[in-house]
Amino acid sequence: MKFISTTILTVLTFTIGVKPLLAFEMNDSSLGLPISIEKRDGLICSNTWQNVKQACPSDIPTYLKNKYSISDTHICYGLDCSNKGNTLPSTIIYTVFNADAGEAHRFKIVKRDNIYTTQDNGSVDLSRGYIKITEQTPTHSETEAAQLLNSAQKDYMLFAQSMRITQTTHGNAEDNNNSSQVFEHYKEKCPTMLSYAYGVDCGGNLNKAILNSIKDNATHHSITAALKLQGVLNATISKTTDADAHKLTKFSITILNDDSSKTVIRVEIIHGAARITLDKEASRTANGKSLKQLEGHRFSHQILGSAKEAEAFAFGGNVGQQCNEAYLRSSAAVKVGTISTPEGIRVIYRVANTFLVYERCSYKN
Repeated sequence: MKFISTTILTVLTFTIGVKPLLAFEMNDSSLGLPISIEKRDGLICSNTWQNVKQACPSDIPTYLKNKYSISDTHICYGLDCSNKGNTLPSTIIYTVFNADAGEAHRFKIVKRDNIYTTQDNGSVDLSRGYIKITEQTPTHSETEAAQLLNSAQKDYMLFAQSMRITQTTHGNAEDNNNSSQVFEHYKEKCPTMLSYAYGVDCGGNLNKAILNSIKDNATHHSITAALKLQGVLNATISKTTDADAHKLTKFSITILNDDSSKTVIRVEIIHGAARITLDKEASRTANGKSLKQLEGHRFSHQILGSAKEAEAFAFGGNVGQQCNEAYLRSSAAVKVGTISTPEGIRVIYRVANTFLVYERCSYKN
């Protein structure tokens, strides 16, 4: 049984946005024109952290020119036309937070659109727009945020590595072949994904193992860095930012079971407490169905792919009420066991590589 963990930053494709600030104007001495301070913006990126979906641009000025391309503003003086757009240059302070290097790169963008002015006589005058990008020294808070992001990245990688465990009959071993007892209880009680979904003893044991692993120093440090990073970003960018660093306290544990089923557990740290849930869409049965598909299938009791899976399904799945004895006979079904549940006895049959579970069936092979 193999354990693979991937830390989830659930969509760290952040663009850190802030509402425009149009409170005042100032002059840009380099251009000699009035400028409206509009907003601050930013990006969290990584080229190595797969959960940060946004790669770091190799040429940031070019990236910014493409992002803030010059558009058109139309002005007219006739009675039947309406003015659209802003004619003042705008300033954007844009900071790139590089998780890989732990560096912040701050840029000042001054941009004005092309201005088309329609005169009373119908002629159109064009004042061409421009964009000017200059790099600035990042603030202390921006530098601190980038360093915290890098720290969180390293700690999560350590945590992910510690969760890559192979289960054997002799115990647990990590990728580096060190022995591990983190999931010893899981090995005993949870042989398949449906054991966690429906099993009587499995869920509590695995949750206990997860809670114990969360106490690992690397995980604790990464969570601390993530929460501190949130505060720094709020102070640096804005409290309205879309870059929610609390997402760094979310991760997943993926367990590949011997019967080819896959158990995906979502873990979120909220105010120091862990919320543990089974991901029904990502988890898979031995036959490759998601748990959500299995539970929505009318004949789910007929598509089970392993004996252990059938046993777990008998405890909590939507089992068949009455078997079709003619079908079982023609399919050369073999009765492989019975399971006692609070609702009564469940009967398990095997047809080729598929297992079926019924509440009532008197067929005997």
